[in-house]
Amino acid sequence: MASCPENLILEDKIDLTRCSCTDFVLISLIGHETVLVIEAALTKGEDPGCLWVAVHLLLLLLHLSLVLHDVMEVTFEEEFPDFDVRLSPQLRKQFYEKLKHLVVVIDTKLEDETKNGIWDDRYTLEEEDEEKFIRGTGVIMNSRGFILTCAQLIPPNFSKIQFRRVNDESFSECVLVARKADLDLAVVRPVKDEGVVSDFGKFGFREFIDVGMEVFSIAHPRDLCYSLVIGQVTVPCLYDGTAPSDYPRDQTPSSRLVGFVVDDKLDDELKHLAKDLQLIQINNFHGTNNLERTSFGAPVFDSRGRVIGLNTFVLEEMDFAIHMSVLEKFWKENVSELQENGSDPQESVSEHLSKPQENVSEPQPPKRKRRKRKRSKAEKQRGNLEAGSC
Repeated sequence: MASCPENLILEDKIDLTRCSCTDFVLISLIGHETVLVIEAALTKGEDPGCLWVAVHLLLLLLHLSLVLHDVMEVTFEEEFPDFDVRLSPQLRKQFYEKLKHLVVVIDTKLEDETKNGIWDDRYTLEEEDEEKFIRGTGVIMNSRGFILTCAQLIPPNFSKIQFRRVNDESFSECVLVARKADLDLAVVRPVKDEGVVSDFGKFGFREFIDVGMEVFSIAHPRDLCYSLVIGQVTVPCLYDGTAPSDYPRDQTPSSRLVGFVVDDKLDDELKHLAKDLQLIQINNFHGTNNLERTSFGAPVFDSRGRVIGLNTFVLEEMDFAIHMSVLEKFWKENVSELQENGSDPQESVSEHLSKPQENVSEPQPPKRKRRKRKRSKAEKQRGNLEAGSC
């Protein structure tokens, strides 16, 4: 403003036609009256003093806030602003390198009852090896490090939940914030979340999710950590809000809801899901077929790096993700409102889990379809060494 000409001030008003870009910024931030005071002092050769210093501090804080916001909220919008053009191989590499930092490995330890309890034959690795943990995927969705994932990765008999980012050298413990079995959704947060500043994802726009759209996921299929998979949306995602009464065979649905996809007689492990749960059907996510849960909870991104879904199950070589409209609502009800009210998420989820849920049975993991073979001693030893490496 020191460079502005004296005749910029006309009868206690500012001549906007003579203002520079910097002038416009100052006027919009601090008001024209304050600008007039500073200008009057400068034209008289006086020092505006503290007021001028305050203006500089205001601009500095604005700059820092913009930089911090830029660093923390991660999308691919600047690099690739279009929705309808596919990413080139080079852009895919940039896409992966930028968004992999939002994705985490989830590791849930189970209680001892896994040896002889209700989880028998469901969490079995090979032969006599008994699985005592569940591994899956999640995505960080706010600056405090809160993670959105699938409820099936955190069964009622869990004893400890851990997570790891792509560059972390070890797992960190987290606690359950919210869980809803019939939506297959859960939120966890780091135990030590004071002062946590984390990169986080952003929800997309439901109106842009359409047939043929190219989508991406960063997942951990069969413990092959941080694998980029690419597919296409197979049907339009139009939701009319009508839940089907039974498994339809004589009509063409306008959307993909669990009630249209899951047959209770054939898909016993999925019958706990809400019939009106909206899904995205995805083709060519071959890296997530026979997931064994390790890629459940993985985010589905659009080409701009926005989260539009969460991988939840596979049927007949087709992947299904929970639609972002469900994710957004669940997140707002269980995270945003808790933060606005200043309540403790741990206390809130304890109260929620203590209440009985009517007509909702607990989720069961997808059944394994691949044949088992007896492992050699060398393979078992190698497997024990590699366990927990993902």
